[in-house]
Amino acid sequence: MRNSAVMQQMIETALEAEREQHRVQSAREREEIAAQVTEEVTARVTDEVTARVTSQVTNEITARVTAQVSTQMAEMQAQMAAQSQMMQEYDAKMRHFVEGSGRVVTSEPEVTSVMAPAPIIYRSSIDSRSDEANVQLADDRSDKQPWISVGHKTTTSK
Repeated sequence: MRNSAVMQQMIETALEAEREQHRVQSAREREEIAAQVTEEVTARVTDEVTARVTSQVTNEITARVTAQVSTQMAEMQAQMAAQSQMMQEYDAKMRHFVEGSGRVVTSEPEVTSVMAPAPIIYRSSIDSRSDEANVQLADDRSDKQPWISVGHKTTTSK
């Protein structure tokens, strides 16, 4: 009977050791599964949060940029309108001025300015002791001729 009790004790010890080993193995498997699930859930949540935040930030930036561009466009349009108004007022003043002078107003450009090489034809001198001016024809005609302006270009009068 003693053998049988020792055997029974050994069987119980072996069973207890096997149960403990099974518990430890089950705990490891649960930890591995929990770690894997946690990693997968964390990855999904991170992806979702990143997508939401990115979308929200993108929308906010787009809204800000759109507002800034709209404001700048409105300012530019206002400036252009003011410049247009000033140009119309200036044009009206000039037309009134030209019409008041008896000149003919036209929108066709005309060239009234000519730059041409020409020799200096006359020389003049004024005697400070009298009111007379002395004008003489210039006889020296060199190849180096000065340029002289004889008018100017205008689009508002003839």
